[in-house]
Amino acid sequence: MFPYTLLASAALISGLIIGLAQGRHPFSFFDVGLQDFDDCLRSNNLTYEEYETFESFENLESLLHEAQVALKYKCNIRCQLLRQPANAQWLDAGGRMDLQLMNATGVTAAMISRCMEDASPPDDEPCAYAFHLVMCAHKADHPIIDYDAAAEEQELYVDYVVDGDDYGLATTEESAE
Repeated sequence: MFPYTLLASAALISGLIIGLAQGRHPFSFFDVGLQDFDDCLRSNNLTYEEYETFESFENLESLLHEAQVALKYKCNIRCQLLRQPANAQWLDAGGRMDLQLMNATGVTAAMISRCMEDASPPDDEPCAYAFHLVMCAHKADHPIIDYDAAAEEQELYVDYVVDGDDYGLATTEESAE
């Protein structure tokens, strides 16, 4: 019975690992509203259907070969990148990568920087530059932050620390007793 349990556990773990690898997509961090998304599609002459096919997991291998990606798709990604909320920006005011804004640190920041050495200059090819940045972040496994959840966690933390007595925490005076 033991070998069967071990085999079943190994299969489950393998399935989870494959699922996690397939579950991450380069564009999963985008947090633009529907109006901004529609505007980006329209300004780049794309339909929903074209974009769905473009961003599908089946097309992921093609995305990683950037030379195969049409300019209108790269410009759409740049458009979405520029419309990210203020706390989720990746480009500075000049349209250049900003690792601090991206919250990229350590090995991930170094990998993104090294990868971006191959990028077209943002002044020459702003769409290709932005698309390359997203691909570099994906290849570096840059953590995807759910900015809404992070803001909510921050609010809970502040409430917990500032209004600690509401959560049954002892105040300084009560701890001294």
